[in-house]
Amino acid sequence: SPDSATEIFTDQWNNLWSISSGLSIFRKAHGDSSWKRIIYADAKRQCYPKVALNKDRSIAYIYSQSCDDSNTVSVHALELIPGS
Repeated sequence: SPDSATEIFTDQWNNLWSISSGLSIFRKAHGDSSWKRIIYADAKRQCYPKVALNKDRSIAYIYSQSCDDSNTVSVHALELIPGS
């Protein structure tokens, strides 16, 4: 998995998505052989991401916690669009 991703999932169009600490987000469009970096975090501020998808797999909710000692949690909504 790219960038040691801890979460990999598919959307409703059968694209693969991966999430790694940072947060870094990658997508591999259905039928492609390589990953495309969608979001890159150069400083690892959000760790241990977990993903929950809505019913039709068009939105991914990403839960992560702060990598430092502040004990904060973040929730991000990622709208999944068809790959080309």
